[in-house]
Amino acid sequence: MSSADQATLTKRLLDTLMGAPVAHALYVATKFGFADHLASEPKTSTELARLSNAHASSVLRLLRALAGSGLFVELDDGRFANTPLSELLRTDTPNSMRNNVLFLHHDIMSSAWTKLGDTIGTGKPSFDLYYGEELWQYLWKHPEVGAVFDAGMTSLSTMYANAVANAYDFEGIGTVCDVGGGRGILLGTILTKYPRLRGILFDQPQVVASVGEGHDWAPVKERCQVVGGNFFESVPEADAYVLKSVIHDWSDEDAVRILKTVHKAAKPGQTLLLFEAIVQPGNEPDDGKILDLFMMVMTSGGRERTEKEFATILNAAGFDLVRVIPTQSNKSILESRRR
Repeated sequence: MSSADQATLTKRLLDTLMGAPVAHALYVATKFGFADHLASEPKTSTELARLSNAHASSVLRLLRALAGSGLFVELDDGRFANTPLSELLRTDTPNSMRNNVLFLHHDIMSSAWTKLGDTIGTGKPSFDLYYGEELWQYLWKHPEVGAVFDAGMTSLSTMYANAVANAYDFEGIGTVCDVGGGRGILLGTILTKYPRLRGILFDQPQVVASVGEGHDWAPVKERCQVVGGNFFESVPEADAYVLKSVIHDWSDEDAVRILKTVHKAAKPGQTLLLFEAIVQPGNEPDDGKILDLFMMVMTSGGRERTEKEFATILNAAGFDLVRVIPTQSNKSILESRRR
């Protein structure tokens, strides 16, 4: 290996290593609301520090570092301004990423990642090893953190709901059941786009009790039935079924159990749509592979899957995978039919 090649590879490794500090700096900048403070006009680090109750020279050093990654820009007069990337961190930006950043890099997440080595050695989730309990138990016991999680998931749900509604043609379907549909963001988005479609929102009773929170449910309320239950036991009858980001929370065994429940309610030939990340073959950068690490660290049994792995669990539950439909997101729609 030439010295020039070695220098190039060393630079690539250093760039990878520096990704973690940049991500955490992004989290802190979001937490202090700098993008919101810069919405009207550029400001100096001293002005930003005053607005956010922070330390001026530390703000300068933070934003200067983030400017090197396209997050904020330092102007010739020393003031800072938003970039198209940091505009996505503003509270009032449509489909803002602010809540996603605040959850994905929350202290509980950062702490759990420090136990990744123990997860690789034991197969147990890093979160459980660090906190001594599962993520869902922790969030239930700490509602202030749970609220951050809910806000992040609501933000993602809005983005993903638009991706599904824009990528799949629901025309001609009578009733679609959103299994594990939460507060109805996905189903509400689909029903809004397809005014002749009717819907069934199905999730645990305590979840559907908060239907409509975080979005406008009123325009589609008359066309939707809200049902509480357990998808390991039964789901309502419908003409088609959609499960968004449900299967990746579960082991293969539990995923097949959920899909068999849907199979029992569906009729032969009816459609099942899974909206999930798909782990891609080869060595190119792939969000699915990174999301799979996240599931390994944070959950017990949760995982992202390849197309072949999805086909296997669908087949085991009595469904045939028909096609994979890409969307304007890092997840795809897997369309299958009940045998």
